[in-house]
Amino acid sequence: MSTPEIYEIWAGKAVIYRMFEDAKAHLAEGGRLFLVIRKQQGAPSALKFLKELYAEAETIERDGGYWVIACRK
Repeated sequence: MSTPEIYEIWAGKAVIYRMFEDAKAHLAEGGRLFLVIRKQQGAPSALKFLKELYAEAETIERDGGYWVIACRK
């Protein structure tokens, strides 16, 4: 488990997106990745990237400025 919104402040979008790519490489076919990302820290653009990277990516919950995103390889 990680909190990318915290690391994005220092690491930048390229590093965070690389984490998303690396996570996919470690998932079995049909495996799922769940993320919690603040809207203010780039949830909309992260979701767009994840939709291009994974077979499925969707927001399953939004509350208090946080988005829960589920991806399936």
